[in-house]
Amino acid sequence: LKDGQPYGLSFLEDYAYLAQAMMDLHQITLDDSLLLKCHQIIKIIETEFSHPSGFYTMTSINHFDAIQHSIDLSDHSLPNPNCIIYAVKYKLAVLQEDEEQIEKIKSVVQQVCSGPKEVIFSRISWADLFLKISSPYWKINCYDAISAYLYLDKMKVQNKVLSKDLNLKEGQIQVCTNQVCYPIIQNFSDLDVFQQNL
Repeated sequence: LKDGQPYGLSFLEDYAYLAQAMMDLHQITLDDSLLLKCHQIIKIIETEFSHPSGFYTMTSINHFDAIQHSIDLSDHSLPNPNCIIYAVKYKLAVLQEDEEQIEKIKSVVQQVCSGPKEVIFSRISWADLFLKISSPYWKINCYDAISAYLYLDKMKVQNKVLSKDLNLKEGQIQVCTNQVCYPIIQNFSDLDVFQQNL
């Protein structure tokens, strides 16, 4: 902002962190409007920052004064924006149960993490994402986020995404993974049975 007014062009990191914020807020509130905004931001990124390599350039096609539209996959003072975008896209793919997109994202993240140790130390955000998405994902269908988090406190699950389901009632959740949905959990006894049968 300059004198309280928007000024200049946004860079990749601006859009990446905004998309992450929308996704994080959605996972707390399950407000569909936040998910829509997240999709819109990702669409802008795909349109203005895409590179043939599959990654995203730090400047957009609208930065006419840029000498070159470079790609940076390393972390600096903040996690790498390319990694942030792939983390958001992964959650969107889980919400849509798009198995093909999920596998594609996993492949890209693994590719980034397969370099020599000296490179990996500068890509900790990618390594962290790789560890999370290497385990099976858990799509937690729920009526409200509060109910889901009460159960999730007792579940040691890292790779999880919450999804609003109005067919469920308050205090109920349903766990889905790899296109398989388990019976509805509506109390801690059901949760214990569920975890014993995993």
